Amino acid sequence: DGKADYAVGNRLINPDFRRGMSRWRFAGNAALTLLTKIASGYWQLVDPQNGYTAISRRALETIPLDAVYPRYGYCNDILVRLNVYGFRVKNVPHPARYGLERSKIKYSSYIVRLSRLLLKDFLWRLKTKYVIMGFHPLVFFYLFGVGFSIISVLMGIFSLHFKFVQHEAIFVPAVITLLMFGLGVQFLLFAMLFDMQAEKNGGWY
Repeated sequence: DGKADYAVGNRLINPDFRRGMSRWRFAGNAALTLLTKIASGYWQLVDPQNGYTAISRRALETIPLDAVYPRYGYCNDILVRLNVYGFRVKNVPHPARYGLERSKIKYSSYIVRLSRLLLKDFLWRLKTKYVIMGFHPLVFFYLFGVGFSIISVLMGIFSLHFKFVQHEAIFVPAVITLLMFGLGVQFLLFAMLFDMQAEKNGGWY
């Protein structure tokens, strides 16, 4: 009816809907949902692992289907590509239904593999959407946020080394480490806020 270009089922919004879902499956879905929100830029997305989807013809004709991830995880990859091209996505609540079949997915290896894919997709989305197709300073906020966070972790490790191995005072390095970490977190939060604003301006209905 023209309200969205891509619809995805949502089993997690209602406790009654996810009654047939195991706690392990729910925890895994929750973790991957958070990562997919960050990677795709669809911050209102609830159940991206859901295979119950529908896509418009216009979206199919726009996104490069040959470039979509061929294994299980394609639903996450498609969302990233839809966001880059500004397509609208909508949640469709429905109860979880499982038959007698058993999933062959090994969640320990699957989560690691999909996390790598989402990191790659996240970087591709930032480059394509906010650098090549248009410019937005949130790219620098993400860059500075990650940079300051990494530096603060390294400084924290060195500070602990000086404290417990060399038995030196670490007050000044500790303060600098906390300041760097605080800056990193602030840059990341502002980057996510700008990304959410971009989503509201086009892409979520």
